[in-house]
Parts: sequence; structure tokens; C-alpha cells
Amino acid sequence: AVSTTGIKRLLSTPIDYWAHSPLNPQSQYLPKKSTSALAKGSAFHCLLLEPHEFANRFQIKEGVQSSKVPGFVGGGELNEMMAAVQALRDLPTVSQLFTDGEAEVTMVWKDKETGVMCRCRHDYFRQKHAMTVDYKTIADITERDIDRAIVKYGYYIQAAFYLDGMKALGLGDHQDFVFVFQQRDYPHKVYATRYRDWE
Repeated sequence: AVSTTGIKRLLSTPIDYWAHSPLNPQSQYLPKKSTSALAKGSAFHCLLLEPHEFANRFQIKEGVQSSKVPGFVGGGELNEMMAAVQALRDLPTVSQLFTDGEAEVTMVWKDKETGVMCRCRHDYFRQKHAMTVDYKTIADITERDIDRAIVKYGYYIQAAFYLDGMKALGLGDHQDFVFVFQQRDYPHKVYATRYRDWE
């Protein structure tokens, strides 16, 4: 099924999409890209949304500030991440966005116009509130940095795609899509914005 990542690769060139497609037998030989920022973002994400899974996915290297080894988190990094999660939890209007719902919800649907199967994975889906919440870590919480991230990483594509999917699955035409951006480093500032506010 086509995902947001696949769409962004198709918008680059079809050959990029095919190169990474699981249908392409050569894709298994591609090197797995991983940066310390991505790894740290993944750990932040897990600690916030699925804290009960953190110990299963990551090992702590005590006495080390940070680790570049996949699946490992430095003791210093862990303290930073816990402080960041607490900073978010201390904001009632933001922390409530991660309540009364489910983390890591996968949805699959068929696009009516093309017949293509599509899929997406929600960070946090609040079905009762007609809302999906997506958590992003970012270098700094400034309007300029957020605007750049939205364009650079195609977050507007993600939001539109997810909303189309929810509509296709009969979950309503008036869903809310909220991005929660959090600064990776101290003081771990937080900014939440709805997708429709960009339009």
C-alpha cells in the first residue's frame, strides 16, 4: 500500500519510489539511513506515546551522554528525554491531546479515484474527539523553523493524506489533524498547530 513516504518519493521521481519499494528485489540491498536526530526522535516518540514499550525497544548505556548505536540510548539522553516528556505533560492543553485515544493506529483503505491501496500510521488517534495527533521533535520552536520543517519534510502532505484516509474509512468529513512540535533540547518548548490553520 502507498504511504506518505511513498507519495513524497513519487513526487521526487518514480525511480526513487521504485528503488525503495518492497516490490523491488533490489531494495533489500539499500543501506538503511539513520541519523542521531532520527534515532533520538524515535526514542522521544516511544517514551511519550508508548512508555511501557520503551524498555523493550531501547537499552540504556549508563555513564554515557549519548549513543549512536541503533537501539541504544545514553543515560544523559534518557534524562533529557524524560525532562522533555515532563515539559509536555506540564502543559494541560497539550498533554490532554495524548489522552482518551490510542497510540500507533494503522489504517488501510482503497483510494476511490485510482483503486490504489493506501496506508497510514497515526501517532495518536482520538476517535471520540474526531482527531489525530502527530508528534514531531524539532531543533527549535520558532515560526521560521516550523515553517521550514513543514515544507522540507512534507508534513502538509502527511496531514492531507491522513485526513483523506479517515474520510475514506467513514470516520467523518470533519476530522482534526494536530501537529505537536517539541524542541529536542532544553528547555523543550512545545508548539501545537492544527493542519487547517495552514490553509
